[in-house]
Amino acid sequence: MDFVATTIVRSEDGVTFNKETRIQDKDREEGKKLKKNRKGPLLPVGKSLAEQLKENADKKDAEWKEQNNPFRPPPSMTDEEAQFLAEKEEEEKRKALMDANLAEEAAAEFKTARLS
Repeated sequence: MDFVATTIVRSEDGVTFNKETRIQDKDREEGKKLKKNRKGPLLPVGKSLAEQLKENADKKDAEWKEQNNPFRPPPSMTDEEAQFLAEKEEEEKRKALMDANLAEEAAAEFKTARLS
């Protein structure tokens, strides 16, 4: 017993199936020819779902390893970053020198005040 469809039911508004289209006899004949030529169950075309999932997981792992490689050298500094660090270092040296001068002046003042 074969199930033979004579109409296709479609929905135009997305809610109800309100449009019917009749299938021509020649379309049915083509379908029957294709069905007769087929031997055994239909085999899926392409890769199985498990293979696809494994492939996707492998791609994600490779991307993660590329981004988070502990053996990858750190990125080099740009000229702006190097200049900023040099300026910060000079500023720290200047502050340290000012603090040392201030401490020397305070010690000298204390000595002179103690002697007087």
